[in-house]
Amino acid sequence: MIPSSVPDSAEKCLAIYEQYLNRRGLVPQTIRGYCRDIKGLMRILEQHGRRTHPKYIKERDIEVILKDLRGRGIKPQTQKLYIHSLKGYLRYWDNSVIDRMNLIWPPAYSRTVDWLEPNQA
Repeated sequence: MIPSSVPDSAEKCLAIYEQYLNRRGLVPQTIRGYCRDIKGLMRILEQHGRRTHPKYIKERDIEVILKDLRGRGIKPQTQKLYIHSLKGYLRYWDNSVIDRMNLIWPPAYSRTVDWLEPNQA
């Protein structure tokens, strides 16, 4: 899965990961979504002066990302989706920092129909 040598540039790492997702047969829209999420999170790290190479992303970097997302008013379930995209990318490069963090997300509440009686639903 992981290439025998890790490229020096974060951009090359993402390009290789994108090729990997293509080989796995993911649909183009999904691949674009994952890569868009990852690039956005890397921009957050850059804005905070953090490293963006997948081999060097640490717990503090994930905390910086989450704090930034919360500060922008991004809902927890959307944060979870972004972090899920990043987790797959980091795992590919043998970085399990997100797994080790054991992040807990609040439950997603969906709206339920409240104008029907239970026997009508």
